[in-house]
Order: sequence, then C-alpha cells, then structure tokens
Amino acid sequence: MRARRRPTRNAWCDGMVASASIRVLMTAMAVAGCAPTLMAVNSARRVDLDGVSVLPPAGQTWYLGPRDRRHVLFVRKPPLPPHTVGALVFAEKIEIGGPVLGPIRNAQDLKEVTERRLQSVGRFATIESSVSFDTSRGAECVRIDAIQEERDNPRHPGGVLVLVTHALDCLHPQNPGYVVSIAYTERYPKGQPSFPAETLQAEGEPFIRSATFSPIR
Repeated sequence: MRARRRPTRNAWCDGMVASASIRVLMTAMAVAGCAPTLMAVNSARRVDLDGVSVLPPAGQTWYLGPRDRRHVLFVRKPPLPPHTVGALVFAEKIEIGGPVLGPIRNAQDLKEVTERRLQSVGRFATIESSVSFDTSRGAECVRIDAIQEERDNPRHPGGVLVLVTHALDCLHPQNPGYVVSIAYTERYPKGQPSFPAETLQAEGEPFIRSATFSPIR
C-alpha cells in the first residue's frame, strides 16, 4: 500500500518533495535555506495548528521556520547546511494507495503504509528502521525510528547524506482519516560528526510528548 498526500507547497522548499519515501523525512529536506527569516521560539508558549498543538523544542537555539494552518517547522541552529536539524508537526488527510483506495482506518493501516514508505527507493536507501504501535498520546499511533542514506541530493551533489528520523504518527482521535505527525530529525554528510544522540533526544522527545489534539476545522 502507498499513501497519497497533497503536493507540498514550493514555499516549503523543493527538497521536501524528493523525500516522499517517508513522509516525516520532509523535515530534514526542508531545513536548509527554507526561510529567509527565522524567529527564536519561546519553548514555554504552545504553537496551535488546526488539529494539533505542541510546545516548541526546548533550548535557545531553536527557531520558527515556515508554517501554515496545519504545518509548522522548527529549525535548530547551529549547524549549517548540509548538516541540518529540524522538528515538524502537521495534520493531513491521507489515503491508502494501491488497489484499495480510502482513508487510513486504524493503526495497522498506518503501520503498513509507513513500512512501505520506508522501503528503499530512488535516492533513498533505508539502513535501519523500526515501526511500532504506540498509544501514549491517547490515540492510535505508530512510533517511527529510522536511519536512511540519500545520494545526490540537489543541494549536495555527489555526496551521501545520512537522515536520522524519530517520529510519532497518529490517527486524529476526533477526525477519522486525518493523520497527525510529530517528528524531529537530523541530516548530515556521511563520515562527518553528528549531534550527540542524547542531545537531540533531550530536546526532541519532550516535543513529541507535548502534542495534544484539537478538532480539525
């Protein structure tokens, strides 16, 4: 099965479209150079979207990137591209693709769609992944932890980028058919140092846990 989603707006960077092999990885592709102006976030002030609310990642180096009524991107600085760190939350109506069209009905559907999106395709090769059921947010969710490699990114031609993603995708409990994704991710050139895992987890996991659901208008 393959999920279909609406095209990403060009204003969110053309690099986001290339990462369709796994939806949550569009964070990593979007961070570099997406917004001409970034605003520092207040980690104690919630950001409310249509369908979901989150606290920004904690720390003095996180900034608010592009957003609209159902999407918001947070960018961590440093580093500088092509080494990027970001966090993303969005709510979208997603359908099952393939021979059977229709909304994602339950966590099993969501897990199967996610596992198919993690399959190696095009520029992306999945090195390691885990997709498991999660009910910690009071909804039917899947937890995603994945490491992928991307070759020949248009912004990094001839190189290999490592994409590390941690995400929670949930069926919206009040609006069936909608999926809410909360993710944080790092992208860095293969062979170069990455952020310490404990640093990203200390900032990213509270971000995921802060998510609360609201009706989609």
